[in-house]
Amino acid sequence: MDTLLILYVLMFLLFIGISIPLIQKRIRPNFWYGFRTRKTLRNPEVWYPANAYGGKLLLIASVINLLFVVVFYLMPGMTVEIYNCLIPLLSTVTLTIALIFSLRYIHKL
Repeated sequence: MDTLLILYVLMFLLFIGISIPLIQKRIRPNFWYGFRTRKTLRNPEVWYPANAYGGKLLLIASVINLLFVVVFYLMPGMTVEIYNCLIPLLSTVTLTIALIFSLRYIHKL
């Protein structure tokens, strides 16, 4: 279970690292990195606020997921099987919520 803890922590730290340049509006419109939709790619005035907002939500979701990873790891009686089902499930939920809110925000721009 230690290996899973390390992998999940590294994954969410990577997501946090990915979110920071987006929040700081340092990533120009491109086809590789950022919140890429037709609307964001066509207009830099949409790209930067959309990616800053999406980056903030990715950061929040990643921090929440890091807390899940550590709390469930420390929970007495937690088995590897349950741990390895809970973390992907909860991270899918938090990241999907972040995606939905980001899409709704882009639609308003």
